[in-house]
Amino acid sequence: MACRPFAGDIARTGDEWGVRHVAEGSFRRIGDRLELPVSLHDVQQPTSVWSKRFDAWAAEAPTLAAHIAPRIAARIAPKQACPGAGTAPVWLPDSEGVAPA
Repeated sequence: MACRPFAGDIARTGDEWGVRHVAEGSFRRIGDRLELPVSLHDVQQPTSVWSKRFDAWAAEAPTLAAHIAPRIAARIAPKQACPGAGTAPVWLPDSEGVAPA
């Protein structure tokens, strides 16, 4: 889902949309690679509750949402199964030097 930036006002965004969590992300292309920092915010807390940088080949851009969304969902509802969370295209190591699980 695409939306306008919330300009750092997480609580207001949560109120406007009627949600408890807001995901924020961006991307930067470097040659054939993409860097995608993603953060998850609880609208009731002043800081992010989870963040991760994903690195991928630019050619894999169409599959990125299918790879990242289950990981965000697992942070919101960790006891629920997230089908497909372990399936991924060819990935470069993430910022911690470990390929996504």
